[in-house]
Amino acid sequence: MRRNKYLFRNFYKSYWFIIWFFIYGILFYFSTLLVDVLEIQNSYFQIVVMGIIISVLARTISSAIHKRVFRISFSLLVWTLIYILLLFGFNYLLTLFNFNIWLNLFLIAMGLVIFTNLIKKISFKALSILSIILFILIFLVIPNVNLTEMNISTKLDSNISDVNNYENNNTVVSKTSNVMDDILTYLSIKSVNLLEIEKMILQYTNEERVKVGISALKLDSKLSDIARAHSEDMVTNDFFEHTNLIGDGPDERSEKAGYNIRKVLGSGTYQIGVGENIGMMATGNIVGVGYVSNDVDSIARAEVDSWMDSPGHRANILNLEYDVIGIGVAYDGSLYYFSTQDFK
Repeated sequence: MRRNKYLFRNFYKSYWFIIWFFIYGILFYFSTLLVDVLEIQNSYFQIVVMGIIISVLARTISSAIHKRVFRISFSLLVWTLIYILLLFGFNYLLTLFNFNIWLNLFLIAMGLVIFTNLIKKISFKALSILSIILFILIFLVIPNVNLTEMNISTKLDSNISDVNNYENNNTVVSKTSNVMDDILTYLSIKSVNLLEIEKMILQYTNEERVKVGISALKLDSKLSDIARAHSEDMVTNDFFEHTNLIGDGPDERSEKAGYNIRKVLGSGTYQIGVGENIGMMATGNIVGVGYVSNDVDSIARAEVDSWMDSPGHRANILNLEYDVIGIGVAYDGSLYYFSTQDFK
């Protein structure tokens, strides 16, 4: 009989462990949505607000389960500090690994359940003092640390040949700054109109040319089809290169599409080839870019700004010999907008 009672007690504990795992998962999800609605751009304050939301809602749910009246107390303040510290810790640790979004969500929810239960074993007095000290240290240290420099991943390459076969291919990868930003972006993102992004990329690209006294590029619909096909190919086949999986670069892809890549420049010279920029842009806090809203204007502006900050991309955009451009954008359904610019 005692054995059965012991087994039942363990089952009861496991039962509540699972329940609180789902509760924390839902609370974390809700907190990300609220942070997105409030448009909090700073990574540090995102985590602080999420910690406050989780703490208040967790206490509310716990009070309802145990039929107690919810009260704002010193205990609530201490647990709020604990949740914030845990989120900072999870964010830092998970940024060291390349886990996918859903595994990060699972580990955060699991971590909240495990650590909150372990922390409850510490005396409240010691816990209060420790939490306050750590939180003060966070306030002193974090503002001097640029959270948006975590998990940097930028890739550049440049291939330039002579005027008879000119090709300047450059790539930029823009990533969200840390694990929390990845999760916030994934949960809140909705694809915007891709054709509108293409139009705005054209507008901002021509604005950069006009600034330095260069004539605006004309949009070439055929070249845009080629650029768009490459962006869609990168999304579908999960790669990010100028050369596709069958070994075709910009020139080969253009020729296969029936596009004439030869251009007479005058004075007996000519150009053979297509210049190309490709980019990969997410929304949220972006490394080296700042905060990018999930709207047409913000995504296009961030992409063109990223290209202009790179010498190779800038050279393509401001090339005097180019007079037409093709632009194609594709969305991977979760985080990134893939953009391709083809020049002739």
